[in-house]
Amino acid sequence: MENTLLNKTLNKIKNIAASFHRGAGFMALALCLVASSFALGADPVGHVLLVNGAAERVDAQGARQALADKAAVYEGDTLETTAGALLQIKMIDKALLVLHANSALLIHTYRYNPEDADTNAVRLDLSKGRARSVTGDLGESNHDAFRLNTPIAAIGIRGTDFETNTNDKRTRVRLNSGAIVIAPLGESCPATALGPCKTDNSLLLTDELASPVAELRATDTAPRIIELPDYESDIQGSINEQKEEENISVENQADRIISAITGNKPDQGGEQPGDWVDQIHWGRWEKVQGVEGATVGDHVAENKEILFQNDVFVLFRDGFVSLGQGQASFSLQSYQAGTLEAGQYTPVTLSNGQLAINFDEGKFATSLTATSGAVSGAGLNIATSTGIKGLDLNASGTIDGRGMFRSDQGNMDVFGGLADGGNQAGYLFNHSISDTMSLQGATQWQRR
Repeated sequence: MENTLLNKTLNKIKNIAASFHRGAGFMALALCLVASSFALGADPVGHVLLVNGAAERVDAQGARQALADKAAVYEGDTLETTAGALLQIKMIDKALLVLHANSALLIHTYRYNPEDADTNAVRLDLSKGRARSVTGDLGESNHDAFRLNTPIAAIGIRGTDFETNTNDKRTRVRLNSGAIVIAPLGESCPATALGPCKTDNSLLLTDELASPVAELRATDTAPRIIELPDYESDIQGSINEQKEEENISVENQADRIISAITGNKPDQGGEQPGDWVDQIHWGRWEKVQGVEGATVGDHVAENKEILFQNDVFVLFRDGFVSLGQGQASFSLQSYQAGTLEAGQYTPVTLSNGQLAINFDEGKFATSLTATSGAVSGAGLNIATSTGIKGLDLNASGTIDGRGMFRSDQGNMDVFGGLADGGNQAGYLFNHSISDTMSLQGATQWQRR
């Protein structure tokens, strides 16, 4: 269809050019119009899941657009983040891209056809900064169709989750799961190719090695394994360069060195089991006024994983072992929630918490009721500028193989994860009340 539209547009412009005899100048303008028409007809290759701070997409013509939640991104876009920013993108094949602060990534190629794996192709160019890539359906079906380039290195995959930290002098890669192949760019490993480079200087990084981190410097002929503490200290050094605590983005901290951060734990959600050990945590952004509890910057320790964030909270877990089986119900153990308007947070009460998970089908459904402040009127589901009363919230969606879940239906957006072998869960939620007010919260659940 795109080729047909392009041909029709070309023929139309040629006819106009012939009738007006505008010469080379007109034809140059005509070709620009063709490019613009074709770009407008292009399909998105991904959508923003979450953005915190300033992030932009720069299209192939150099036009800039600020990115917001649910915004589309396209082949040919360069995604850029500023200091303290975080950008999470869900691609059309269910892959996940996380772009950290002060980073730039070009989506050079992103073609995905689930019916024909041989035509699939992904090439990403990370020119600076730090990014995390979690393989989607494309990478799982055709490993040779994926490539991430840095200024000096080529990275291919074998179904994986990895993060890359680069500049024009050094590239470091950390493997979270699966396997990757890293090699220096050159004649035997051109940047224009796809898939892993199979050369004498290639390094296969797997989770069976003593360290999950590799480094390639511009002066090296081949990448080498380095110790994990060296990598983490390097990441921590970039954190310390942030001068204002409120601008510290959680994604500036390595996923494995985030602390156990908990919020208030009211009793409404149910009783804590005697052997309860928290594996789901959240911290608050300090810049939001009126929120109690620990901030993101208060605690930094090892072996924690970032899951998601919204405008108020960041969600973490201690680690993920495996999914459970069958169906399960969960009780609400603790939460923090409130309305957010003009940077001011007002707490709300949550009740009637329900979370059901079908592990076999990879699906979940959840519901909550929120109440806060003085509300005019006697009915349910009322929301005003002074508060909310009996606001019923619900969401449902899917769970991936890493225990991460996201809603695709309902009146609130839910982003969360499972821990403790599927016995604990936590999620962040957002619900838009008006153009200026939203309801946002963090929850922790225990399997019954």
